[in-house]
Amino acid sequence: MKTLNLKSTVLFLLASSLFFVSCKKDKDEPAPATIDGTWEGKYGSGNDEPTAFFGFVIKNDGTFLVSDEQGSPASGTGTWTMTGNTFKGTYSYTAFPIIKYSVEASFNAAEGKLQGSWGIGATPDDGSFVMTKK
Repeated sequence: MKTLNLKSTVLFLLASSLFFVSCKKDKDEPAPATIDGTWEGKYGSGNDEPTAFFGFVIKNDGTFLVSDEQGSPASGTGTWTMTGNTFKGTYSYTAFPIIKYSVEASFNAAEGKLQGSWGIGATPDDGSFVMTKK
């Protein structure tokens, strides 16, 4: 009878320890930042320092608006994708819809920052830009 009692006690302790380990409360993590929203910053051509205004309104439906003057309505529209922390988009300006532009940037959620390059055509190699989320 003592053997059965010892086995029962050991089994009970083992089962109890598994229960407490599996029910451990997870740390509360902040919700992940999203890319959608209003972004403002600067762009530059070639190797020039970004100094000209550049803004996006990124929508969660895969589209975005482009502004090249602060406080002005959108001057272009485009579509975007996100793979990992890499934002890629193509857009055109309303006044010149035949000319396509592309952007590719790293999304830093912690800093609320997009930093990358832009270009005329499919390759974003005509300059750089940096934006922060507003």
